Amino acid sequence: MLGRITRDDVIEADPVGPDPIDSRASSELTVHRAIYHATGAGAVVHAHPPYATLLSMLQDELTPVDSEGYYVLGRVHVVSIGTIGTAGLPESARAVSEALKEQRIVLLKGHGSFARGDTLEHAYMPTSSLEASSFYLYHLL
Repeated sequence: MLGRITRDDVIEADPVGPDPIDSRASSELTVHRAIYHATGAGAVVHAHPPYATLLSMLQDELTPVDSEGYYVLGRVHVVSIGTIGTAGLPESARAVSEALKEQRIVLLKGHGSFARGDTLEHAYMPTSSLEASSFYLYHLL
C-alpha cells in the first residue's frame, strides 16, 4: 500500500533481466523492463490511483482542468490494450512503453498508471499530480 511503503518494499530488479529478485518484484515487471528499454528511464513508478483509474474507463485521454495538473502533465493518454491481470503481457508492455516515449505518465485502461523519470521521486511526481487532477475531473463530471 502506497501510504505504507518502506525502503524494503522497493525492488531494484535488473532492467534487462532475468534477475533472482524477479519473484519479489511487481507482476508487471515485463512492462517496467519495456519502459526502461524504450525510454532510458532511471526509474518507473506503477500505481493504482483510484480516481485516475476510474476515469481511464470512461475516457481515452485525460486533460487536467487544474493549472498545476495541466502544467505537470499536459494530456494523459489512456492505453486501451489489456485489462486487469493482463498488464504484464507483452502487448501491454509494448503499448505502455511506446506511449511513454512521448509522455512521462500514461494510464492502462481500468488498471492504473505507469510513470517514468530519472529518479523515483521524478517518476512519482506525475503519479501524484495525476491522482489530484483526476479527483478534480471526477467531481466536475
